[in-house]
Amino acid sequence: MLLRLTKVCCSSFLVLVLILMQINNYVLLTPSRKQVNEQRAALCQALNMEPRSNFYHDPVLVLDFQSLYPSMMIAYNLCFSTCLGEIPQAPSATPQFGCLPKSPASLSDMGLLGSDRLNIAPLSGTRGVLFARPEVRRGVLPAMLEEILETRKMVKARMKLSDKEPVLKQMLDFCQLALKLIANVTYGYTAASFSGRMPCIDLGDSIVGLGRRTTENAKSVIESTWPHCKVV
Repeated sequence: MLLRLTKVCCSSFLVLVLILMQINNYVLLTPSRKQVNEQRAALCQALNMEPRSNFYHDPVLVLDFQSLYPSMMIAYNLCFSTCLGEIPQAPSATPQFGCLPKSPASLSDMGLLGSDRLNIAPLSGTRGVLFARPEVRRGVLPAMLEEILETRKMVKARMKLSDKEPVLKQMLDFCQLALKLIANVTYGYTAASFSGRMPCIDLGDSIVGLGRRTTENAKSVIESTWPHCKVV
């Protein structure tokens, strides 16, 4: 049943994106298999810490980011429609942009010079990907995800008031789960270079890179604020 629900959510995600693209007069790129195979390899990897197996006498707190990747896309305005490509490593360099052979027009041509109008997603070393900030252009995916996550909060709040209505509570639970899955498959659509319909390695890498940096920052803040605590 979960597999079937996941397939339905993937289809629902695609329909939502197509509707929003049409409303904003955007054209959705559908790359060929050849274009997908010519994308560069992924550079970012999620933070996977080596587990520390032990018997802990002190309390162990379990913390979890709520919708980490969707939250990164909302916070940094990550979207196909806001991605400006990778930062050139040389003045004459024209790096590939996702499935396209080259990056869009120069930043000066688009009037986007200045860090106050851009977000930079880290890749590796000095490499990074540029995205327009919301005040320049609001991304389609962040707008969609914000609506989905807010709706899920409302559904979960209604669930708490439905203890005496088990059938309604179960329906609401299925609804919030579907909304969660739609939000979570968004990253997959940007990074699924083998079977995806809309892969863009620059966008997928940026989501993972910002998620990793945020997780590492959280770990650093915890261990510096409470020196006796260790993140395991």
